[in-house]
Amino acid sequence: MSKPFPNNPLLRENYAPVMAESDAPELVVAEGELPEGLAGTLYRNGPNPMFPPLGNQHHWFLGEGMVHAIHVEGGKASYRNRWVRTEGYKAQRKAGCRLIDTAFGGARAPGGRRPSGNGRQYEHRLAWRQADGDRRRLIAGRDGPCDA
Repeated sequence: MSKPFPNNPLLRENYAPVMAESDAPELVVAEGELPEGLAGTLYRNGPNPMFPPLGNQHHWFLGEGMVHAIHVEGGKASYRNRWVRTEGYKAQRKAGCRLIDTAFGGARAPGGRRPSGNGRQYEHRLAWRQADGDRRRLIAGRDGPCDA
């Protein structure tokens, strides 16, 4: 069982992490209707920590990346989200806990090392900074190390 998220303003209310990937194929329009001619997809790519920080400090730039998509077509809307599958994401998902702190200069958890066995620690990678899309897929890039 993971510890709870700390009472940090960057981890609650509008900034609270979305804790699961989901698909909502038919969103309900609460009032009015979507124009029949409106068609397209809005992507939002941003930080979304899947586990609480190692300590009580958290920087909202850090944490796993998540891509959200709202698609509108034919007077209907749908929603889908997915975590960006980085090396750090995969290691933490497998371990079931945070290995990479979400504070610049933060601690590393035991096991917060590269699976290659070379002894190097996982680095902060901002998987959400930009997204480049083509007609068939969306590619979320990442920046280099951000260790302070």
